[in-house]
Amino acid sequence: MRNIICHRHFSPVTLGLLLVALLLLPSCKDNSKSRIVEPKDSPAILSIPAPDYDYGRLKARAGEKEHDFLIVNEGGEPLVIAGVKPYCHCTRVDYPKHPIKPGHGARLRVFLNPADVGWGAFSRTIAIFPQDLPSQTITVRGTVVSD
Repeated sequence: MRNIICHRHFSPVTLGLLLVALLLLPSCKDNSKSRIVEPKDSPAILSIPAPDYDYGRLKARAGEKEHDFLIVNEGGEPLVIAGVKPYCHCTRVDYPKHPIKPGHGARLRVFLNPADVGWGAFSRTIAIFPQDLPSQTITVRGTVVSD
């Protein structure tokens, strides 16, 4: 029987990389379906690892800016976001409409229009209303400067 992998065709480095790739391949998972945290044995728990974001200096006519907040369900039951409320007409929010599985996360995207904020420093709060849980808030801030 002829040897399929011959040392004349593959260097030791290439063989080593191939072996490592084959060993790691079964452990690769789709990140969108893998757990972020190990869920607790409890009802849904809303966690926001980074609830504040600073846009820095924004030009008034720079157009709409966006930022994604990660929201995580640390509980043992699915988490449903019943709604969100931006407290300024300068922001709008796209939030997950589907239940977030235990231990998983989802993206909550905030859009901000600097032209609607006004000049100078700003801080805007957005309330998140999970079903059957107390509300939580996230904050975006920055400074609007002249063009």
